[in-house]
Order: sequence, then C-alpha cells, then structure tokens
Amino acid sequence: LRLSKTTKKTISRACGGSMRAECVCDRIKRALLFEEQKFIVKVLKEQAQSQKAK
Repeated sequence: LRLSKTTKKTISRACGGSMRAECVCDRIKRALLFEEQKFIVKVLKEQAQSQKAK
C-alpha cells in the first residue's frame, strides 16, 4: 500500500497564513488586547500629567 502525501489539506487565511481558525482567533484577540493596553497606558499618562498641572 502506498499512501499519498497530499492527504493533508491546507488553507490560506487572510490573517494567519495556514494556521487553524482557533489560532487565528487567538492571534487577533491578543493583538486587540495589546493595542487596548497601549491606549490605556497613554490615557493614564495624560491623566497623571493633568493632575500635576493642577
């Protein structure tokens, strides 16, 4: 018996290459949380500066 090496199906995804859908979702969530965290740090710095100005 000879098995074909092309039995493994691959898909091309817009955001994640050939990763599983679950991994793509995790990557998107992680990126969103990272961006949100950067925004929160920026807002907190601005609040601290406005507190010092008073």
